[in-house]
Amino acid sequence: MGKKGFFLTKKGLPLRAISAFSTKKYRKMKNLTLFVSYNPNIGDEQTLAIRIHTIGVANGLTMFLPDRFNSINELDANTKTRIASADYYLVFALSNKLSEAVKAEIQFASQHIDKSNIIVVYDDKKMQKLSLEAGISVVVCNLEEEDAEQISERLFKLVFEKRKIAIAAAQQKAIQEKQKTEIKQLEVENKNLKLFLAVMVFAVALFALMKISKSK
Repeated sequence: MGKKGFFLTKKGLPLRAISAFSTKKYRKMKNLTLFVSYNPNIGDEQTLAIRIHTIGVANGLTMFLPDRFNSINELDANTKTRIASADYYLVFALSNKLSEAVKAEIQFASQHIDKSNIIVVYDDKKMQKLSLEAGISVVVCNLEEEDAEQISERLFKLVFEKRKIAIAAAQQKAIQEKQKTEIKQLEVENKNLKLFLAVMVFAVALFALMKISKSK
């Protein structure tokens, strides 16, 4: 059992994410694309990003990481292409600030991705309040007072809840109007959303565990 009753499996995955991960039908849908970033030269953040990348790929998402081989201070062409191709941009900050590289990525992402799909998660005990563009989804955590499940719930309300309601309304309308193609597309989008949410639950749980272990 994780912090404050957040149950994990033997492999460290949150139980609520397992049903989505283990269901083969999710792998048949059109892939959702997620770009996962990290501050250069911060080993824990890189490890976290790679683990999120791995679990996403294993369960049907198209995942991208930044190209840190060619440059750690500036955006190179490969990183720009990956960001522009993504549906979501995500960074979990374990350090006390965002690097210039990550700031540049966020600025670039805001020109190519819906700003609400740019997700920045950080611990307010470690980092001072960020000044980012309006509309970007910023999740400020206090890991001394809230657990991974509470953070996941806030993230869902901030990023996913409105989209889930919109999809449900569109599905009802499509069913009433017997739009078979639209119904199918919305079913795929709904499944994509559920799978992405499951990956995010895993990511938040891992973020919390890494922060706890780092503070000891």
